[in-house]
Amino acid sequence: MKKTLKALVVIALMLVMLVALTGCGKKIVATREAEQEGIKYEEKVEINLKKNKIDKVKMTMTFDSKETAEKIAKEIGITKVI
Repeated sequence: MKKTLKALVVIALMLVMLVALTGCGKKIVATREAEQEGIKYEEKVEINLKKNKIDKVKMTMTFDSKETAEKIAKEIGITKVI
């Protein structure tokens, strides 16, 4: 009986840690590094959840140089380059 209870407590603790460390339930973040036509960049997508529904989506692309970022932004019609 004590072994079963101990196992359940350990499993419950692991689930709580998983939720706390990954941020499940509030925000989902995905990143990747890519290269297209010789241009290297990093993509980051953040999805904020509210009441189990998507509230806000933010996509960030980081390039090696500001000139490359401005060129790509102009091609796809984005006006804000930081």
